[in-house]
Amino acid sequence: MGMGRKRTKDKDMPARVYFSRGFWFYVTSEGKWIKLGKEKPEALRAYAELLSGDGRVRMREIFLRYARDILPTKAPSTRKTQERRLEVLTQVFGALSPDQISSGEVAQYLDESPAKVQANRDIALLSHVFTKAVRWRLAKANPCLGVERNAEAPRDRYVTHEEYLAVFEAGSPVIQAMMALAYVTGQRESDLLKLRRAQLTSEGIHFRQGKTGKRLVVSWSSALRTAVDLAGQLPAEGVGSLFVICRRDGQPYSADGFQTLWQRHQIECLKQGLIAERFTFHDLRAKAGSDAKDGRLLGHIDARTLNRVYRRAPEKVAPTS
Repeated sequence: MGMGRKRTKDKDMPARVYFSRGFWFYVTSEGKWIKLGKEKPEALRAYAELLSGDGRVRMREIFLRYARDILPTKAPSTRKTQERRLEVLTQVFGALSPDQISSGEVAQYLDESPAKVQANRDIALLSHVFTKAVRWRLAKANPCLGVERNAEAPRDRYVTHEEYLAVFEAGSPVIQAMMALAYVTGQRESDLLKLRRAQLTSEGIHFRQGKTGKRLVVSWSSALRTAVDLAGQLPAEGVGSLFVICRRDGQPYSADGFQTLWQRHQIECLKQGLIAERFTFHDLRAKAGSDAKDGRLLGHIDARTLNRVYRRAPEKVAPTS
């Protein structure tokens, strides 16, 4: 979904709307300047009428503005995912005006979607779009509020020590380094891929989590030093790198590039009978949360989230006598 050139001023105004010689104008794709009005509220109303033809702005225009103004502020992986989901939402709701979408339409989307969890994510995104639309004075209310989401069961895939070691030992150097860092630090794949050597200090490794913005320091231990030493062997001899995880030429891996390596390795491990079921790289974060003595390692303030989502190891209880 194209997001256009980023504004340097008047960032609260829609795309192709500019202020010149005391008036707001809409510039068509053919370069024609259409006068909208002197004041912003007047210009926005004229803009909505111009685009909709019946005085009502359409959701596709709001989705485009959201993609242009809001998505760039999000983490790269979130931005990429939500760009795709905005395209889906545009197909469903794009031709409607905001006031034509009721809580009933939102509930219908949740009920009829075959992917119940993804539908929840879509409606969460739609809700944030409406929150912004209300702020932009393009919608009167958020129809997503108060609509019950589909029930979700937290993922319970626990990677056993045996599975971890089997996949680790069969892995390439970058797979081994990433697995070691993920297990010892409990950090997300995206935060490990962008980890810079400047973040390695005498205290430990400094992280600022891309998803939450939370800062934390993972203190040095023998296991952490071993993980970093493994990563130190990734660049070719004589090649330096700013990044802890890097290719032979010292350049960082992209998220897609690493995921391709990971998926291929999982398939190969299945073929060789090393594991009976695939697991995601994110499952290693859950394993770290389950195995760690200090729950703060994951950077989650809410202990309920830690216990609900990341504590997956089977609980051991004493037998009754």
